Amino acid sequence: MVQLLAFQLRLPPPRRNESRRLATQREIGRMLASFLLKLLQGKRAAPSAEAGRADLAGLLLRTHAPQAAARQLAAIAESGAWRDDSGAALRCIGQALRVASGLGRLVAGAIAVAESRLLEHAGRLLVLLAEPSEPQRTQLQVAFHLGLVVHDYASASHTTILRLRHGALEAQLAMGKRKMETDEDEEGPSERPPPDAPYGATLATLCGGRCMRLAMMLLGAEAVRQLEGGPALRGAALWSDVWVAGALEELLQALLAALNPRLPWRSPPGPLTATRLLLRLGLALVRQGRVTATAAAETARPEGGAAGAAGVAGSGDGSRADGAAAAAPQILALLGAQRWRFAQVALLQATEHASARFPLGKEPPGWAAAVTETWRLAGTLLQEEAVAAGVGAGAGAGAGAMAEAVQGAVGPEALERLVGSLTGLVCTMESSWDFGDAEKGLWVFPAEALPGVAAAAAGGALPLLEGLLRRTGRSPAGPEAALLSRVRSQGGSGDWWPAVPLLAYGPPLQAAALLATATKLLRVTPARCLLQYSGSTEAQGLAFVADVVGLLAFAPAPVNIGRTKNGDPARGPLRQLSLVLSPALPEWVRQLARLLREAAALEEGAWQRELRRGREERAAQPGRRARTVKAEAREVEDMLLLRLLRHMAFLVGLELPLPRGQDEALPGEDPAGPGPASAWQPRPPERAETAGAGCAAGVAPSAAATSSVLSRTEAVEVIGAALTLVPRLAPSHGGTWSFLSACVAVGDWCLALAASLPSDVRAAATAASGGGAGSSALAWRPEALRALAGALADVQEVEAAEVKAGEAKAAEAAGEEVGLAEALKALAVRVEGWGADGGKGEVGSEAAQDRASGVVGDKGFEFGWEGSLWGAVAGFALPSAEARRRLGLPACSNPACANLAGDSEAGLPLRLCGRCGRASYCCRECQTAHWQAGHRGACGGCGKEYGSKRAVSPDGNVPR
Repeated sequence: MVQLLAFQLRLPPPRRNESRRLATQREIGRMLASFLLKLLQGKRAAPSAEAGRADLAGLLLRTHAPQAAARQLAAIAESGAWRDDSGAALRCIGQALRVASGLGRLVAGAIAVAESRLLEHAGRLLVLLAEPSEPQRTQLQVAFHLGLVVHDYASASHTTILRLRHGALEAQLAMGKRKMETDEDEEGPSERPPPDAPYGATLATLCGGRCMRLAMMLLGAEAVRQLEGGPALRGAALWSDVWVAGALEELLQALLAALNPRLPWRSPPGPLTATRLLLRLGLALVRQGRVTATAAAETARPEGGAAGAAGVAGSGDGSRADGAAAAAPQILALLGAQRWRFAQVALLQATEHASARFPLGKEPPGWAAAVTETWRLAGTLLQEEAVAAGVGAGAGAGAGAMAEAVQGAVGPEALERLVGSLTGLVCTMESSWDFGDAEKGLWVFPAEALPGVAAAAAGGALPLLEGLLRRTGRSPAGPEAALLSRVRSQGGSGDWWPAVPLLAYGPPLQAAALLATATKLLRVTPARCLLQYSGSTEAQGLAFVADVVGLLAFAPAPVNIGRTKNGDPARGPLRQLSLVLSPALPEWVRQLARLLREAAALEEGAWQRELRRGREERAAQPGRRARTVKAEAREVEDMLLLRLLRHMAFLVGLELPLPRGQDEALPGEDPAGPGPASAWQPRPPERAETAGAGCAAGVAPSAAATSSVLSRTEAVEVIGAALTLVPRLAPSHGGTWSFLSACVAVGDWCLALAASLPSDVRAAATAASGGGAGSSALAWRPEALRALAGALADVQEVEAAEVKAGEAKAAEAAGEEVGLAEALKALAVRVEGWGADGGKGEVGSEAAQDRASGVVGDKGFEFGWEGSLWGAVAGFALPSAEARRRLGLPACSNPACANLAGDSEAGLPLRLCGRCGRASYCCRECQTAHWQAGHRGACGGCGKEYGSKRAVSPDGNVPR
């Protein structure tokens, strides 16, 4: 059979009036090609069957079947035989493609097919046959062979490319493994060629032709047209007439291969055209998902099916949406769950094209528009998965296919594709941090957003991120949490640095809504998340807040702003950044302080249990050696607790403008933020790294009265909680830069509060004797201060080595750390005296007390925010209520609101209280909770004119 097939592949090009004997030989060859293809493409079976397939492929390769088929197709094209008998030419093409499909599933066969250029010659003939003359059209319309050829060509091209890519990847992995095994024995670079060289060269040869990619593009474009329901493409009208439904999946695979940026294509189209076609494909697939999801939902409903489908289909472009609605049943039957995979691959490839053009300012203007559409596709695709999941869960049996589709769309491979897509989109944005204009870098805010940031803002990056955060809050174990965690870790610096340019240049209401969602996530975040790492799926809201706080408080970080056309400083981005942060920062500080206090109580409770367990073991076995009690070892990673402890100044010392008057609060309730009674002015010492780090923004400090967010007692408790937590981290994180920075920040504030609030610190020093793990966890213990001093002193040896090397900066840093450690030891002496005899005694030598008084005396400390981003925007800060009014951001009157229903805080529907008409709520649960928390006494029917318009009972029930 192989010899007969080899003979037939060497026959001359077919003619219209050739002999019957020659026609019979061709027919036998086609039958043999189909039969052998079925043998080679069978399902995986026993090893003996696989060996038999390999032997059969070896026979075909020994007869040079791919080369003979390629020469036959080239002869058909050169001689013009495709004009004489198009049907016979199509049958020859189909026969050659069956040979390529069968051999392309094996590595050796794929190499032979690629080197023979069989697919290039077949693609040339398909392009020539795309627009036949009118007499030939009638003949070809009744020929079923064209549909088979289209299917076979798409399958053969995709299979061959995939096999070569897998072969190259396997070779690279094998090379890496061998290199790791032999690195210890080899010296110098290896002279051996890379093992993937044959695969790479063969793949380059396959992708070097023009006709193959053009044919794949035409076939794939026709598939996109079928999805969109539009008119037939010019150059592919014939294919639309003989469309074969079963080829749709293969055509989409061929199109994605033709547009893959990782393949060495050397022929048109260019990257921008490829990106636009990928976006069309992704949007068409998403639109089909909407149509089919609605159709499934309406099928399960007894009435109203047609109206619902028309409403969803009409949400996009009119003509394409109508065609998509008409094609929905066909597409539902053809693609099923595969459409989600194709849409995700299209998004990933479009993102790879776009990220390769960074920075966008140096590219043609069309790239910015393409990146904007890519952001929109990402948001639509992720939102569509949630919509489809809801249909599959609530539509009953009619939506079973959709539920299965969505379940397959969020698997591990889909997660990898979405992570790659969002990471690539993040990399198209220009950072506001510039490493080149200063010794360590500085913030740069031009008058207008850079192209990448503007494209992200216009494409809906803020609503996309907010929607993912809200779904993470509703389902911490869902795929959105894993997606956010992976994107954050792979997005460059390991934090949410895109938040700064998006908040400064994006739509203000969307930016404020994102921060409001993060605030709600903080309210429901348990304290244990603070002891986890930023990669934890349960702590994504806390990780986002910690990143933003770290970016705002990072120092030294001078700020440089651009100029307007008139030459004036462009303070607009900083004003917007301050405006969107003003409603969120007070609640962030309070919630982070709560988490620190609760985490300290958890750690203190675990520590006490460990101590009791040790005492019980020693009592049970008196001769046994005491076990060393230490905190649980944690791997050195980006721990959220350490990130917050490094920026204690932002938590303890943040000051914001006071509200203009008591009218901003409801009757009988406190205004937003602490009032003058709790105002205090903390002044921690200025560190050397922030000294002289000026702000180039030229921003004058705000003249409005400010007050610290935390009260005196809360500030002292937060530092007490930090003193409890820092020693617990020493066994696992001691000596790391993060741990040392946290110790320095906590130590600075210990000295500052001891000087500014001595009476409050004295009260905290006696809390340990009050009993209870909660009180002792917030106490100021002398041993905790000494442990903190010891942690700082441990770095003296490391710094001394750098001092000997002649590094002046290292010597200065070492001196400061040693000085801080000595000051903390002196403070421990004073705290120990304060805690004696219920807080009335003083212990220690007079010299030690004098030394402590000299270190933590009543003198003030000079401190400012000039060395950080917050120092540049603090002058524009507003009271929370006023900032919300300017933004138009709705806010529930329940201070503990954690309602994450809906897609955004920007469109949160609120309903007024029917008695007072001033409080507003997002749901019944919030009104009930606020009524029980104190609004019952504050309401009092002060707005009776509202009560006549709303049927709300005095007990706080929201009208339905």
